[in-house]
Amino acid sequence: MAQYNNQAMRLVLIDDDSRFTGALKLGLIKEYDILECDHPKKINVILEKNRIDLLLCDFDFGSENIIKYIESQKKQIPIIVMTGKATRENVIDLLNVGVAGLIEKPVNLTQLKEKINKLALEGNVNNKIVLNSLSLNLDEDERVIEHDGKKEKLTPLEMKILNYFLKKPNIKIKRDELEKYLWSNVIVTKHTLDTHIGNLKRKAPPLNKNLVSIYGEGFLLKVYDKKS
Repeated sequence: MAQYNNQAMRLVLIDDDSRFTGALKLGLIKEYDILECDHPKKINVILEKNRIDLLLCDFDFGSENIIKYIESQKKQIPIIVMTGKATRENVIDLLNVGVAGLIEKPVNLTQLKEKINKLALEGNVNNKIVLNSLSLNLDEDERVIEHDGKKEKLTPLEMKILNYFLKKPNIKIKRDELEKYLWSNVIVTKHTLDTHIGNLKRKAPPLNKNLVSIYGEGFLLKVYDKKS
């Protein structure tokens, strides 16, 4: 079984088509713990009673879609959205609210498991050492960053950007690499990424010094000075 913090990953399948969730559960049950529900409004009840590592959710629920839930969720649980309506506008909206991945319906089980296992691996990376070196505290569930007693709420996308840098301290990150991670194959303007990074630096002041732009290359999160 795929492991997350030494336990089998527990996933929630959220779709109002019980035949779809039933079939998907059969394909995943041997490797993961699976729970099901038919609407995002029921997710918080499940989260209150269970440890959940990942949400696999349909995009459309009648007059509502998953974006409204993602923006209001109290706990920062990674979400992979499964959709047959992957328009350019929907994709940009989903990526901007920080979804962990997109899978088009009909779902390819192999691709889905690859995404799930990649998230499990990323989730086991300990960011605490990097955060301590920056004099920052981070509550990932609440998406709250703290410095010198001042707390700021991060957006889902700001949280995703921060986590990406935390996992690659002292490593040059190309701008197009980061943009591809955040927005997949959707083309965005240079201003879009710079605006989000600027907002992140405002909320986490140590990043003004430690997260530097490298002209013509990208970015670097300096956590310690490498000795020659």
